[in-house]
Amino acid sequence: MENNPLYGSWLTRAYCGCGLALFYLRRFEEAIEQYQHAIELRTQLLPLDNPEYKNDLARAYNNCGNALNNLRRFGEAIEHCQHAINLGNQLIPLNNPDYRDNSLGAHVNCGNALKELRRFEEAIEHYQHAIELGTQLLPLDNPEYKNDLASAHCNCGSALYSLGKFEEAEDAIDESLKISRELEEQGIFWYRDDRETWFENAIEIYLNGSFNFLPELILEHLDPENSGSAPQSEKMHQDALEGLHRLFRERADKHPQLISEISQTMFKLERIRAKYFTGTASGAKLTAQFYEENVGDLKKAEEILKKYVEKIPSDPVGYQLLADFYLRRNNPQQAIITYQNALKIILSQPFENTQKIAILELLKILYILMSNSKDWRTNNDVDQGIDNVTNWYQDWIVTLNEKIRPEIKTFHQDAFDDLKEQRKLWREQHDDLLKTNYRQQTQIKLEIQLQIFSSAAKALPASIKMLIDSMVSAQQELWKKYEPQWETADETTRHFLLKEMVESLENTLKQVLLKLPDIELVEAEIFLKKHLGHKIWEQLSDDEKKFLKVGINLSQKEMTYVFAATSLGCAVETTLKTKLFEPIKQYCRKNQITIQYRNPEDFIAGFFDNNPKARLMLGNLVGGFNQAFHNGKIVTSPHNVLYLKQKLPHYQPNQAQQDYRHKALWNLLNIRNVLHYSSEQSEEKMQSMLDIILHNQQHGFYRYFFQSA
Repeated sequence: MENNPLYGSWLTRAYCGCGLALFYLRRFEEAIEQYQHAIELRTQLLPLDNPEYKNDLARAYNNCGNALNNLRRFGEAIEHCQHAINLGNQLIPLNNPDYRDNSLGAHVNCGNALKELRRFEEAIEHYQHAIELGTQLLPLDNPEYKNDLASAHCNCGSALYSLGKFEEAEDAIDESLKISRELEEQGIFWYRDDRETWFENAIEIYLNGSFNFLPELILEHLDPENSGSAPQSEKMHQDALEGLHRLFRERADKHPQLISEISQTMFKLERIRAKYFTGTASGAKLTAQFYEENVGDLKKAEEILKKYVEKIPSDPVGYQLLADFYLRRNNPQQAIITYQNALKIILSQPFENTQKIAILELLKILYILMSNSKDWRTNNDVDQGIDNVTNWYQDWIVTLNEKIRPEIKTFHQDAFDDLKEQRKLWREQHDDLLKTNYRQQTQIKLEIQLQIFSSAAKALPASIKMLIDSMVSAQQELWKKYEPQWETADETTRHFLLKEMVESLENTLKQVLLKLPDIELVEAEIFLKKHLGHKIWEQLSDDEKKFLKVGINLSQKEMTYVFAATSLGCAVETTLKTKLFEPIKQYCRKNQITIQYRNPEDFIAGFFDNNPKARLMLGNLVGGFNQAFHNGKIVTSPHNVLYLKQKLPHYQPNQAQQDYRHKALWNLLNIRNVLHYSSEQSEEKMQSMLDIILHNQQHGFYRYFFQSA
């Protein structure tokens, strides 16, 4: 390389090419290694003052920054992008369009990292630099340059939206979509994925800004009568339907004039899909769901699902969606026929593992419906229901291919065993009230089966999917374990069984929350350090930090409020247990102090006394804390309260503070208690919980607790 710099240049380009390939394979760590090799070799060539060498080095820095962004290593990403920007500033006067476009990309990637760190104003400055560079390139009519400019506009819009500048955000996102339309008008479609992402962002921005123009925006990009539209984009149709659903739910009650416009837009989208789509189950489901839940037009919803089945008769999901609809509408006979059709379609396809799972779940649902188990009143009802299933199965099995009959018989036996277990339990019921409860549990079990079956088709982020899958699996295993006791238990026994089940679910969820990847929690950690201060943050254990980070991360998404609340509650529970109750337990054990019990169920005394059954959860911890410091209800012997007070010697609130903190802690317990039957969460409840734990500058739990210790 010393004799011929071209060799070094070629080698560094090879490293960059390899890095780019690894990046597209999402092997970001390996890509970064290749880019770092390229950067090291390129830097050695800089004394030659060759602009191509500088541009290649800038590209390597920028690509490395992009890979670091994907690993959420935003600080390092900013450093690399800034190096690329500095080199680009030296090259821009040379008026080479490639140099200008590379600098545009570096500004965008730097802005993206700053945006993730919630440094929105700085991010916008970089996006505006990128827009200025891209605008200078427009006369060249280069598709790549245009798409890069559109990306800068879109990201700028996203940052403006985060600052609440909805009008400016709309202008920016409109500009990005305008460029996308112009590209497709020219017959350039290979940037469609980007357009779909920007369209999704536009819907979110409009819903919080000029929501009344959302139907117009949607048709502008999906109506084939408009030049450059994308009527064949399934993702854009799905996003449009979801956007219209939200518009109806969130705005229609105060703006009734929207109802007609939403309905007309839905109708037009339906006709567009009929023309351009071969048909998708998700599209049919979303459209039918709108008419069923929001408009209340059940006939229209049924018609949409039927049309999909007629159009794509080879897709079993269509039959399943239609059968689910019939079941919701209390038409079990029609549901049975339609589920059987789904079964028939599945069996006509290659007999693979996914089909096997679907067959077993379908048989379980069918046997519950065919036996009419939720309406069993007499032994004759039970026998007739079992006979219905047996007769159907005997007629059905002989129609199947002989090769698959042995495996089908196994599935039948599993489903039939479930049904016989229900028969056994039913016959053990003698009290009319217990029979009623049993029928309710049968219905719940059917609904759980349907939910599990439907959720298999959902596409969720990997971390959230792990939460959902783990909890569903845990609930299934718990029900299998407790079902025999539950069905024959009286109300008092059921109360204690329920407590055991909830505790088990909470422990499972704690383990899942602690396993969520740290790579997704960088922003949450920055937020927590800012709000708690580094001094308090450093006093927390790894588990406390993890629970808090997960809670903050999940509190940003409506669909994960339940898990966010549980995680934040686990953080407080861990803090109280490890910083207050556990040290007292060790002290009493070391000094052989005799613990006083209020009664045999005094869990706090039992915990101090090393009773293995005294597993303190948040409710007992808060009760003991409030009794010691806020005149709370009696949960332990007054003698034990003295230990708690001695552990927090500087905790001396006045009466007003006592009243506030007493109420706040009980509110925290109620909001967090989501694994019980009252599990509904909302943005308001989520914000209340965050205020109790973090935001209140004087009374936030972590501030007053650690300042008292």
